[in-house]
Amino acid sequence: MNLDELREEIAADEGVKYEIYRDHIGYKTMGIGHLCIAGVDPEYDLAVGTPVFVERVNELFDKDIKRTISDCKIVHDDFDELPDEVQKILANMCFQMGLGRFMKFHNTHDLVKKRFWDGVSQEMLDSRWAEQTPERAQRLSKRMAALAV
Repeated sequence: MNLDELREEIAADEGVKYEIYRDHIGYKTMGIGHLCIAGVDPEYDLAVGTPVFVERVNELFDKDIKRTISDCKIVHDDFDELPDEVQKILANMCFQMGLGRFMKFHNTHDLVKKRFWDGVSQEMLDSRWAEQTPERAQRLSKRMAALAV
């Protein structure tokens, strides 16, 4: 998988904000979709709207991308053998949701193991995630369905 393409795709989906903000669910976030965590990120205690340096945004994004790929490999031990497009779609989902919520897509993951891309596409949309971010979910689902052709 081309990591530069993945980075560009996720940055486009998440947006880049050089400040602390609230995401669509209300969680304190910064940079490129980086969830601020109490006791881990010093920015957690700062007010929404506080500026964040470009270098810090890039540092966190690099760490988050690496963690996302590792998380995908926890869910799919054959992640590196999946088609590149599937890897990018799954990594995009995992980045947005985090490992805990991503792991709850049991039917989706079972269908990935079976390489049933059309079924994966349908299961992706049968979720609260698809309700919360419908444009992203629809776009990723259509890309997955296109692999079934």
